[in-house]
Amino acid sequence: MEAMQAFINKILAGAVWPFIAFVFALAIAVFLYGLMEFAFGADSEEKRSKGKLHIFWGIIGLFIMFAVWGIISIIMNFVGGF
Repeated sequence: MEAMQAFINKILAGAVWPFIAFVFALAIAVFLYGLMEFAFGADSEEKRSKGKLHIFWGIIGLFIMFAVWGIISIIMNFVGGF
């Protein structure tokens, strides 16, 4: 059982958590890009609408990643406190 926990911890530490952190960073980058596009394109309705769309998808991405992080943490605590 301890070998299985060690194996799962290595997978989480080596692949899953870095991937989640990368996608978090990507969602934040999309959100910030949308904010800049919205602010700097204030004179153009097209740029503002594209900025709003990027802001929306950035928030959706952040929400999904928080949910994934929470679900993985709950499963880890439920299964055996990895």
